Amino acid sequence: MQNPPGPGAPVAGRPCQHLGDKGTVAGGSNVFCQTNFANRTLAWRAVVDGGGCLSKRMRGIGIDGRNYACRADGPGLDHWRPIR
Repeated sequence: MQNPPGPGAPVAGRPCQHLGDKGTVAGGSNVFCQTNFANRTLAWRAVVDGGGCLSKRMRGIGIDGRNYACRADGPGLDHWRPIR
């Protein structure tokens, strides 16, 4: 049985404090503090193939265990793409 995350532990979908912060969740994948566009607050967002990211300098481990980099995908849009 897994213990629930402690207070302040990064969990995808839960609120976070500082835009761009990086966290690691159970299982070893990464989450980043990004804008929750539905309500304009900050929330932890998992690294997923094709998901939005903030900066082309970002790197992370996706929920599928692969390594990802943030890449440009059109004018002003950046998305997670697998590192080959």
